[in-house]
Order: sequence, then C-alpha cells, then structure tokens
Amino acid sequence: MAVKIVVDSTSYIPEDIKKQYDISTISLNFIFGDESVREIDIDNSTFYKEMDEKGEIPTSSQPSIDEMYTAFENIVKEGNDVVAVVISSDMSGTYSSAHLVKNMILEKYENAKIEIIDSRTNCMQMGFVAIEAAKKAEEGAAIEEVVERAEFVKNHSEFLFLPDTLTYLKKGGRIGGAAALVGSILQIKPILTVVDGKTTVFDKVRTKKKAVDRLLNHIMEVSKTKKIKEVVVHHINVEEEGQHLADRIEEALGIKARVCSIGPVIGLHVGPGSIGIAYYTEN
Repeated sequence: MAVKIVVDSTSYIPEDIKKQYDISTISLNFIFGDESVREIDIDNSTFYKEMDEKGEIPTSSQPSIDEMYTAFENIVKEGNDVVAVVISSDMSGTYSSAHLVKNMILEKYENAKIEIIDSRTNCMQMGFVAIEAAKKAEEGAAIEEVVERAEFVKNHSEFLFLPDTLTYLKKGGRIGGAAALVGSILQIKPILTVVDGKTTVFDKVRTKKKAVDRLLNHIMEVSKTKKIKEVVVHHINVEEEGQHLADRIEEALGIKARVCSIGPVIGLHVGPGSIGIAYYTEN
C-alpha cells in the first residue's frame, strides 16, 4: 500500500515532474461557445492564439465528476491511499466536487483513505504542495505524514503575479480584493497575490519594469530570513520575459528557477502578457 497524489490541472506542474513522482491529473475545462475542452488537451500557445483570433474570453468549469471518480478509483482499487490537492475553493467548485466523489468512493470501498487538500491558491504555489506531498509519499510515509508535509508547504509558499490588464480578472469574476484597482488601471501596474484563497493586491507600481523589479526584490528580501527551496517563474505567452526574470533570480539567489507557462483556465482569468513567481521556503 502506498499514498498516491492527485492534482488538478491548474497547478501547471511540468509533465516530467508529474511522471517522476507518479502524480495523476484531473483537468478543469474551458468553454468556447458550445464547446467544452479539457485544458490538458490543448497546447497553451494554440489556446492563446485561438482566444486572440476569436476576440472573446472563454469561460471555465471544474473537472467532471466522472473524471475525478475514475482518478480516485484507479488508485483505491489497487489498495493505495489518495491525497488530492486542488485549486482554492474560493476560485472553483473543484474542492466541493472532490468531497462528493470521495463519499461516492467510500460507499464502494469502505476502507479507502482519501484526503482532499484545499490549496487556497493555484498554479505552482499549489503545484509545490502536490510535489512535496508526492516526495513524502515516495519515502513510504503514511497518509497522515503526507498531508502534514502538504500543509506545511501550503503555509510556507507564495504566488505573486503581474497581469498586463485587469480586464480578464474582472470579466471572470476572480478579481477579489483587486476590485478597487479597476478604475485606475491606466495609472498603475498592480502586483497581485493570493491571500486566504482569493486574489488580492500585493503592491502597486507605475511601470511593468518596476513591477518585475519589485518581484525580484521581494524574493531577495525573503531569502534574507528564510531558506527558499524552489522558485518557478510563471508567464502567459511571454516566455522570453519569463526566462529573463528566471535568469535574474538565479544570478541574485543562486537558485535555478524553472519557467512554466500558465494554461487556459487560469490564463483566461488573468490574461496574456502576465508574469509572476511562485516559491516555497523551509522555515
């Protein structure tokens, strides 16, 4: 018996890492007109090209009950335990649906052990939670220890991002505490973060360059008192900008930051041109 990790697609964990640690994925969906597509079934660049060509912002939806049930059952029927890490319950109904599926599984498999973790965030801030849980599971840890590690990383991580515009967040209803910025978006570049599961304002600066500098300066300040374990630079269709920031982070901190594209579901809420960082610490 082992503990297996399931994560939803909005973590955007690179495929090689998911394969390395045997992490299963359940996919959220985006909807263009009458067509619903699993976000893991389309290349990111293709999606953003289509969004630009169609001139409309699609909507998003949580994973299907059938997909979640299959993912959990495939693990449980082999005698393994499940730890599922999902997007903030304030951003999606995925967490609620996962509990529904858990109860359905328990009706059929009475001895199954399934833990659902509300990451209270998304992207690689959530991804780090799942990866570290999977590493703990690989060591042979019991489900309680795996959950404990996941909760530790959840509480010692941060995600900061710089949208090019608040238009997408506003239309998608995910603007949270950043709502007050809408009227003054032409004058400022907001840096946003996720607090208590919701999008909120971290800082406001005048230009994108200063905003990116602020991201770098913040993580450098954090590194003075905390041991930063891993950093990811996220981007939406601006890979060169992402790589440039990653290079600056490596130069400043001696930590190689991986560059990860954000996929359709979070991308349609944040918008092309966005850039950000996610990291976690050991203290």
